[in-house]
This record gives sequence, structure tokens and C-alpha cells, in this order.
Amino acid sequence: MKIALYFDCQNVSHVFLRDVISYCQNEHYEIIIKKAYKDFTKHCGWDEVLQASDIEFVHVFNCKSNCADLSLCLDALEDIMVSTQIDAIGIISSDCDFMPLTIKLKKLGKIVLGFGEQKTKQSAKDAYSNFILLHRQIDKICDLSDIVQAVKESSGSNSYVCNAKVVNFLQNKGNKVKPTDYGFTSWKNLYESNAQIFKIKSDFKSDLAVALV
Repeated sequence: MKIALYFDCQNVSHVFLRDVISYCQNEHYEIIIKKAYKDFTKHCGWDEVLQASDIEFVHVFNCKSNCADLSLCLDALEDIMVSTQIDAIGIISSDCDFMPLTIKLKKLGKIVLGFGEQKTKQSAKDAYSNFILLHRQIDKICDLSDIVQAVKESSGSNSYVCNAKVVNFLQNKGNKVKPTDYGFTSWKNLYESNAQIFKIKSDFKSDLAVALV
């Protein structure tokens, strides 16, 4: 069976690329389309990975308004109309915005595979023909102790601390200062994926605020 893969790089870490490809190969899918969507003016871990692969880059502007999601949806629908070879669609994202697309593709007779992390909402998981949970293997997990210390030391007597202060603390200590260094697309993604350690809120003077659980 032939499959087309669409990577929402704004919503899933680059560390899972090999897992997705391996799954498709193990299930005997022939990958005929691979597209990745992100704003390439904003550097993240996906940049180096994509440059070393045969995945087609799709640059999108202003991703805050879900432009990447829209581009992905339009491409998926156009590709199945143009190519009658596509039997299945794979959407690599932990976002729930692709539910309408998934339902439409299934009505058109396509198998729709979803690849996402545990944080993916159950309703989104249920919408796919099959949902494949992406686990962070031990060798992919970076030590987060530096961040834990940064949050603890920066917060003082307050529960929450502005994330900018956490980054500044890391920088002063000579530690990694980008979420991509830890295998995540954003600080929010890092904190949400480690909810057993961190909790966040977004109303801290318009910046992300974080505290230890």
C-alpha cells in the first residue's frame, strides 16, 4: 500500500521522524510523498533533520494563525485528487485541528494514520483509522535537571516564574538555552510533554510562566 506523510513540524518533535518512517516500513507501506510544514525563518531542531532527508519543505508564514495546518490540509486533499496511487495518509501531529480533514479523507475511502504524543486529545485519536502513539525513548530524552534547577532558583518565593528568566538562568550557567537542544519544538511543548514535572500558564505579562509541580 502507498502512503503520503505530512509532518506538522510546529506540533511534534523532530526526534520522532525515524520512528514514523520505521513504522511505515515495518507495516509494508510504500512512502510516495513526504512533506513537512513550518516557518523556516524560525530555527528549530527540524531544520537540520529536514536538510539531511528527502522530505519536501513547505514554508508557511505566521504559524500562529494555523497557516501550517491549513496548508497541510489543502495539500493532502489536492494530492489524493491528483494521485490515484495514494491508499493511506499519515498525519504526524499532536494537534486536534486535523479532525475534519481526517473525517473527510476516511469518507473518500482512505486509511488515515495519526502519529502523535500522549498529549493528543482522545477525540483526535479516535478520529483516525489508527493512532500510533509516539513515545520518547530513553536515549532520546535529554536530562531536564538543569531546567528544574533553573525554575527552582529563578522563582524565588513565587510559584510561577517568567520563562525568560528561566532561559536567562540557563544561559548564565552555560547550559543549553533552546528547547530544540532538549528535543522539543518549543518551551511550551517541552513543559507540556513533561507535565509530571512542570506546570505552565500564559498570563504572566503576556509571556509563558512555569512552575514545578
